[in-house]
Amino acid sequence: MFKAIGRWIKAVGYLLTGQIDSARRVLDTNPHVIKAKYDAIVEDKIERIHQYKQAVAGLIAQEEKKLSKIKQLTSEVENLERLKAGALAKAKQTVEQLKATGISEEAIHDDEYEKQRRPLQKAKAEAQARYHEGRRLALQRDTHRDRSWGASQPARECGSSEMRYWLSARQTVLLEDYNSGRLLRELN
Repeated sequence: MFKAIGRWIKAVGYLLTGQIDSARRVLDTNPHVIKAKYDAIVEDKIERIHQYKQAVAGLIAQEEKKLSKIKQLTSEVENLERLKAGALAKAKQTVEQLKATGISEEAIHDDEYEKQRRPLQKAKAEAQARYHEGRRLALQRDTHRDRSWGASQPARECGSSEMRYWLSARQTVLLEDYNSGRLLRELN
């Protein structure tokens, strides 16, 4: 008996579903309903196009960020190569000066002498690299300052908050050391 009642309830449900479905089919042929469905499809497609545009813009921004990182790393490598070549030239010059003073070549290439000389050369090369980096940052700051001529006086003096945003903490300290003349003193 309960199964029969359950089948009767299902049959009533199917009857209602069938009547609602046939009413929907009739409404689907109405020109206003067709126009509304078309408008909904167009809006959906426009929204998807905007999503694609945003995704492409994000990829382009990511690509530009990677390219700028590559340029930065390339310039750092070039700077280090230049420093390496300079250190090599300076070492050759020092060897020639030592030979001119009468120190034998064995003494020049002595391990103890090399151990004492290397840390000094490394410190000098690092001081040069820090000084040049500070000078580059100061030039960028000055260029940025010139571009933001319409900004308020305090913003121009500090380099504006926008510039401080893209500087790392290490670069900020380096720029402050350059401005105070500390990097030049370390170089000498």
